[in-house]
Amino acid sequence: AYFNYGRMLYDGNGVEQNKPDAARYYRIAAEHGHLDAMNNLGIMLYTGDEIPQNQDEAIRYMRMAANLGHAGAIANLRNMTTLSTFSFVFSNLFSRWSFFNKIE
Repeated sequence: AYFNYGRMLYDGNGVEQNKPDAARYYRIAAEHGHLDAMNNLGIMLYTGDEIPQNQDEAIRYMRMAANLGHAGAIANLRNMTTLSTFSFVFSNLFSRWSFFNKIE
């Protein structure tokens, strides 16, 4: 019930859209073991979707869901790791390129 109401709040389906309240209901459902709630809350926390961004907490919720076999959470964790690695590599390459261009 908590997850379903959270989803309604998130989408604005039948109620006024309210993402901070959706996150609150997702959190309650997640603490009761609802895998989709763990994943959805993790996404909201990771992106800061109308709630304060907290990537550590996001990863914690997604890992809980992934460890229980939630395919979406597994994919999200994989994508976050790939994006973080890509971002790190790209920023290092760019800073090296900028450094060498300043020398010439």
